[in-house]
Amino acid sequence: MLNFNRENALFLLKGLVVYRRILNDEVISTFVKSLQEDNGDTIFDFISLLIEKAHALGLSGNIFRQYLIYAFLNDENIFTLACENKQQMKDSSLYAYAMQDLSALQQLCELDVLALKDHKSILNLSEPFIEDLEKAATPKEKMSLLLNYYINHGAGDMPRFRMFSVNNDGALVGIHHPDAVEFKDIIGCDHQKTALIENIEAFLKRRPANNILLVGSRGNGKSSCIKALVNQYYNQGLRLVEIQKDQVVLLPKLVEKLAARGKFFIIHMDDLSFEQFETQYKYLKSLLEGGAGVRPDNVLFCATSNRRHIIRESWSDRDGGGTSSNDEVHVNDTINEKMSLSDRFGLTLHFPHINQEEYLKIVKGLATQRGINIDIEILCAKALQWSVEHKRMSGRTAVQFLDHIQ
Repeated sequence: MLNFNRENALFLLKGLVVYRRILNDEVISTFVKSLQEDNGDTIFDFISLLIEKAHALGLSGNIFRQYLIYAFLNDENIFTLACENKQQMKDSSLYAYAMQDLSALQQLCELDVLALKDHKSILNLSEPFIEDLEKAATPKEKMSLLLNYYINHGAGDMPRFRMFSVNNDGALVGIHHPDAVEFKDIIGCDHQKTALIENIEAFLKRRPANNILLVGSRGNGKSSCIKALVNQYYNQGLRLVEIQKDQVVLLPKLVEKLAARGKFFIIHMDDLSFEQFETQYKYLKSLLEGGAGVRPDNVLFCATSNRRHIIRESWSDRDGGGTSSNDEVHVNDTINEKMSLSDRFGLTLHFPHINQEEYLKIVKGLATQRGINIDIEILCAKALQWSVEHKRMSGRTAVQFLDHIQ
């Protein structure tokens, strides 16, 4: 059924060196299995899986060839990471082996396994490069395109994702549907937005930049501002890595991993706060300042919190705590310990409660952006009624109100 030399295709795939990890790819490993076993079941398993993946990725035309190029393009290996970090590759043995693998790719792409009707492309970055690589006549031309791709967009998942979470093993997991909020969607907070932009632009130029603490009432744009930063500066190499409070212990290894990448990262900790009995904050303190290591110049920490000092403080911390035998003698030491974490964020921005005028300004501004055509007086009256029913005025309340009336 396959219109090519089976033994030669297997030889080319098994001979990969730098890009050898693509043999672990589900589609390609099934293809290798179909070549080895030479029976109808495994061939149809391969074709079925190829169709499924190609449809999900929006590949068109000769989808076997396009998927091979896609797999090469998105492989994270020692060569692609070196390119991402803009290291000089030409005339090195690593470059020579990569060229050898690319020659194998050139030959594999000539295999006509399957042709399907076009599908609408949903792959924003990789798909145009796949087309360009298809048109490149020689491995050398392909290599030139690849080098530029890795330098400009990164290796592995970096070109495809702008925001990541972290699993319990400390590995990055791309967020497929990130919040697309932009600064124009955040009405008000002008001082805070300006300060964030100035700090992040210095960071992207590898100039001194401060870790960021955003403090204030819930629902007034703290997290949205951070996501808007990433959406605005994604094409300049900025990425967001979101971690949870219980993952703070993973930070040392995560920072080490990110330091080796050729992109810029904001490690974002949303709604960060610690109770008195929780000690994970010590990992964060050490990384921010005071530890033996220095924060890499491509990593910035950002936390949002409803508490100015992040760690819960009780009145007993300040007045000595009554007569309990467990009370600490040196009260100031306790207070200083709890304030020292927030002090390590060089840029602290406050997001205070908004008043009625600011709330209605947000409602009217977002309504205009969304094209909601309602009499202003009626809109404002309904917005105020909504805020009373929901017991607060905030940017989030305004968004929820507009979602409701739409």
